[in-house]
Amino acid sequence: MMPHFHLILGITGGIILEKWGVISVAYFVWLILGSVAPDLDIFFSFLIKDQNHRRLPTHFPLPYLVGIFVFGFLGYPSFCWFFLGALLHVIIDVGDWGIFLFAPFSMNSYSLINLSYEELTKGKTVWKFIQNYYQNSLIVILEIANCILCLCVVLIL
Repeated sequence: MMPHFHLILGITGGIILEKWGVISVAYFVWLILGSVAPDLDIFFSFLIKDQNHRRLPTHFPLPYLVGIFVFGFLGYPSFCWFFLGALLHVIIDVGDWGIFLFAPFSMNSYSLINLSYEELTKGKTVWKFIQNYYQNSLIVILEIANCILCLCVVLIL
């Protein structure tokens, strides 16, 4: 999914958790930061052969699971919320062209929509990538549903 999708879901989830009394405003910020942090790896994607940034460890669930438990054990809840946001980001990325859920032990990609990264990036420009990505009607529906969910949560809570 696109970074704004993760940001909107991070904000929505944070609002819900804050209203339910599960998370304070300070931790809310850490959750949102974590929800977009994995996509910062896009700047390092030129280092890998096919330039799919989801092949980098920043898009593997295992480091975030370990981070949650380690920082939870050490008593650093801010980092736990950050890693939880990042883990949710990676899980949501299963939606479009997938991630490697069991990496580094298995490099099998898992996806619900199963978009082709090669097809999406064949234009070699950001604008062409965005055009290719949004040609999929299911992606457009998910984006609209995400925005409606966020609006409903903001208006209701």
